[in-house]
Order: sequence, then structure tokens, then C-alpha cells
Amino acid sequence: MDNNLTNFQNKPLMLFLTEKKYRLFRHFLFLFLFLFFLYNRSFTAYDGQHHIPILVVIYSFLILMFYVNMYLLVPIYLMKGKYILYLFILCLLDFLALIFIRASLNFYLSAFGVPSRPISWPNLVEGVYITILLISTSTSIKLFQRWATDSVRIAELNQLSLKLELTALKDQINPHFLFNMLNNVKTLTRKNPILAGQVIMRLSDFLRYQVYGKNDENVSLASEVEFISNFLNLEKIRRDNFKVSIDIDTGQEEINIEGLFLPPNLFTTFVENAIKHSSDPYSNPSFIAVHFIVSKQAATFICRNSRALDVSVTKEESGLGLFNIRRRLELLYKNRYTLNISQTTNEYSINLSVPL
Repeated sequence: MDNNLTNFQNKPLMLFLTEKKYRLFRHFLFLFLFLFFLYNRSFTAYDGQHHIPILVVIYSFLILMFYVNMYLLVPIYLMKGKYILYLFILCLLDFLALIFIRASLNFYLSAFGVPSRPISWPNLVEGVYITILLISTSTSIKLFQRWATDSVRIAELNQLSLKLELTALKDQINPHFLFNMLNNVKTLTRKNPILAGQVIMRLSDFLRYQVYGKNDENVSLASEVEFISNFLNLEKIRRDNFKVSIDIDTGQEEINIEGLFLPPNLFTTFVENAIKHSSDPYSNPSFIAVHFIVSKQAATFICRNSRALDVSVTKEESGLGLFNIRRRLELLYKNRYTLNISQTTNEYSINLSVPL
């Protein structure tokens, strides 16, 4: 979104029509084009020495109509939905302008003793055509400026809204994770204080990662893998008959995962759910296997875990984290990610692929 907004704002035409610093140049350009195209079109019945002065009078009123429409009528009436009133005032001003033009010409001609002549139909039609063209141009320019300004503002608001929502989702996921870890420490403190001390040391690594990695827009894939490894090994300390495996497959490519980046805590919720679903109250054999398939373009996270038949995880409890992570994935990647969740009687599997 950032790139789209930047490209939209940096288009030359967009900058020229909307930036205040170009306002004077816009007016000069309009006046130049107006005089250039209409210099040899008089729609008057007078030639000779009176031709230019009469054009000055007529064009002055036309230019005045152009700016009155752009800066008064369009913002006050048209943009506020007062269409009938806008058309009425516009027609009234056109009529008054015609009267003033005629009166000004009569005053000018009488000073030179030149008799006034009626305006011919061809000249009148041409004058009406030019007036409509000018009014349409000024209206179009003003509406386009308003549309451009509103579009940039809406894009900025959407961008800010997405950032705030992403921050809120990350904040909602992280306390949930810390709550589970502190629960583990509480249990171990009663059963095995020495082991609890080791857990606290490992937990400090988690907190360090949360503090320094949480506010980063992207973190290295290597740090995410290490985070998950510490998480699972921490769980392994307090559980019996629990096997953990983590491996990374880069195929035939030589890839340094330190140089690959993605948003932080993207896989944490899935690991949490794997721990919940695999936790067996009777200490039956259980496992969690994490497998990364990495290329320079994408990373695939595969997490398989055993399912304990008697594990009590409510729909609301397990659904909250998945709902948040789905929403976060949609905000980050739109339709550029794939997430597949499958389960059998004995196994639960997650397959997530995201671009790098």
C-alpha cells in the first residue's frame, strides 16, 4: 500500500494539479492557453481599432466566470449536493455577465461615437459554446482536485488503519503466549524449583525477543526458527514422553536464512496450538514436528503434532489465536499466502506458505 500511495502522489499531473506551490503556474498556463486559442476568435461585429479592446472586455468577463465557478460555485453548491441551486445561480450569473458585457461595450463604443450593433447569431452561438467550455473546464478541474485530495487522504487513513490493526493483533497474540509460559513456570515452581529456574532463564530469552523484535516490521527467518526451537525445548523440559523435531529444507539452493525476513511471531500461534493439542494428561507419547521449506521467494511452515484424545481445549480458546493470525495474514499478504489446516484422529497438521 505504501508503494501505491507514493506512486499516486508522485505522478507529475497529480502534483501539478494539487500542490499549492504550482498554483501560480496553473493560472498562468490557463491564461496562456485561453488567450492562445481564442485570440483570433472574436465573436464581435467590430473590426479595426476596436477589435482588441472589445475582446479584452469580453474575455475579462469570461475569465471572471471561470474563477467564480471554480472557487465559489463548485465548492459552495455543487460539492455540497445543491445541484439545482448551482445551475440556477450559474445561469443567473451568465445572464448578468451578458448584460454587463453589453453595457460595457456600449459605454466603450459611445466614447468613440461608434453606434452599437446587434450581436449576430453565429457570434452568439460561439460565445455560448466558449462559455460552456470554460465552465465545464473549471468544474472538471475543481472536481478532479477534490477527488485527488480525497483519494490520497482515504489511502493514508486506510494505511494507518491497517497499521493500527496489525499492531493490535500482534499485541493480542503476544500476551496470550506469555500467559501460557508463566502458567508453566507456576506449575514447575511447585514441582521442581531447579527446573523452574532453567525455564525462567529460557523465558528471559523469549521476553528479550518480544521486546526487541515485537516493534520491528520484519525479523530474520533465523531468529523466528530459533524462537520456535527455544519455545518447544522449553515445553520439552516440563513434559515426559514428548519428542520435538525442527528441520529446514532449502533444496539444492544455498540460502542464508539470516538474510530472509518476514513479520515477527508469524508462526507462534500455530506452535501454541500444537502444544495444547498434543499435551496428554496421562503422559502418553506425544510429538511436535516442525519443518521449514525455504526458497529465496517463499517460506513454507509445516507443523505436525499428535492429538491427545482427552485434551480439553475449547473452541473459543483455540479459535481466538487462529482467527487473529488469519486476519493478520490477510492484512499482510492479501491473497498471496496459503494456509491449510487438516486433522485426523491422531494428528493435527498446519501448512502455511508466505512470500519473502
